[in-house]
Amino acid sequence: MYPPDITLTELGVREEGFRGGTGRTVVWPGVLPMWFHYRNPVSGRVPERYWPDCVPAELRPDTRMTAHGYQMPPGGPSADGVELDART
Repeated sequence: MYPPDITLTELGVREEGFRGGTGRTVVWPGVLPMWFHYRNPVSGRVPERYWPDCVPAELRPDTRMTAHGYQMPPGGPSADGVELDART
């Protein structure tokens, strides 16, 4: 059997509540935390649980989409592909 590159427990808070993750497992009717990969498209507000790249990217930067030639999608308000400051 081949071990995973990154275990669920190594992801820490990102896997909190999931079976095999950290903390207490959340079972039905409980609700697992929701993670967002984008800011609010109107206000630009960053959600409490914000994780802009793929899940393992925080621990292994070589797994980032940008490390393999991909561009990240817009993460908030933008005009013609240029991100806008939420305060403007």
